[in-house]
Amino acid sequence: MTNAKRRLVALGLLALTGCGGGSGQTVNCTRYLDCVVKLGGSSASLDSKFGPAGTCWMDSASADACDKQCKTSLAAFPGDAGC
Repeated sequence: MTNAKRRLVALGLLALTGCGGGSGQTVNCTRYLDCVVKLGGSSASLDSKFGPAGTCWMDSASADACDKQCKTSLAAFPGDAGC
């Protein structure tokens, strides 16, 4: 493998795992924050935890717990909310 290919693979792994070694923001949490905003709320207070650089994504155990919390929160929105 050439050095250029090694660098591309390394960059790809960083993109998948995030710089902090965590698993990265999940689809459920992205959708949850989007839904909060769509329904007129502000995600500012939630970003520090569930946002792309939030505390949820520091390790896989936290990421799993946060993903479940986001999924549960999404399910609580009304069906006609479009979330």
